[in-house]
Amino acid sequence: MEAKPAYPNVVLTVGQSPLRPTRDDVKYFTFGQNNSGGGFHVTDDYGEYVIIAAVDVDDANERAKKLGLYFDGVDSGQDCECCGDRWSPVWREKGADSPLVYDEVKPEAYLGGSYSSLRTTIVVHHADGSRDTYKKIET
Repeated sequence: MEAKPAYPNVVLTVGQSPLRPTRDDVKYFTFGQNNSGGGFHVTDDYGEYVIIAAVDVDDANERAKKLGLYFDGVDSGQDCECCGDRWSPVWREKGADSPLVYDEVKPEAYLGGSYSSLRTTIVVHHADGSRDTYKKIET
């Protein structure tokens, strides 16, 4: 018997992260993108959310910068002053044991369930150097 996918409107693509592998004793830290200027920027390395395996919060923020995230968008003129910075550094000291959107919801459940209407892409960068991209598709 063939199992039905829990979220048929979410596609998972596995690839290679540009981040170098890190230690195994990591936590996952979530970065959420603000739609500064009225739109989101999505690349192979990040979506509206990016979840990064890192040793601690400082390591997570540094790894995020290597992917192209920046935390000074308004000051540098990249982001809309009225909307605010596109990205903010993570500040919670404690990450999650597995990739979760804000330590609560699995990426496929976030996109496939009733949590998200505007957000369509979540990219997870694992400690081993692999990358999972979750994309919501129209059904």
